[in-house]
Amino acid sequence: MTKRPPGSPSPESPSLGPTGCLLRVLCFFLGPGAMAFSAVVIMQGHGWRLSAADGIYGGIALALIALRFVDVRFLRGRTGTGEPATMRDAIRYAAIVILAGLAIWAAAHGIASYVG
Repeated sequence: MTKRPPGSPSPESPSLGPTGCLLRVLCFFLGPGAMAFSAVVIMQGHGWRLSAADGIYGGIALALIALRFVDVRFLRGRTGTGEPATMRDAIRYAAIVILAGLAIWAAAHGIASYVG
């Protein structure tokens, strides 16, 4: 067996496949972009009244958390630096999505109530 440099993925790693790659693109780029778009729609609403955009925003956040756990647990997910991700990384990701997501959601509603 040949030695690989630390952090380099193994050739048989499913994380190199299209599914693992797609999940990471969703978790780190497309998902947060969709949440930002939903926050803009929320800002155009009527103050603190809930709308479909709120449900979409929350659904995206929950989906991102679930996808990251699937990536780490079943697809040998990687961190942003290419190291193997652990459940601790997935929990940290979930905490960031929840805390930042709530702050941005509240700010979007605050802006909507101030403007509207």
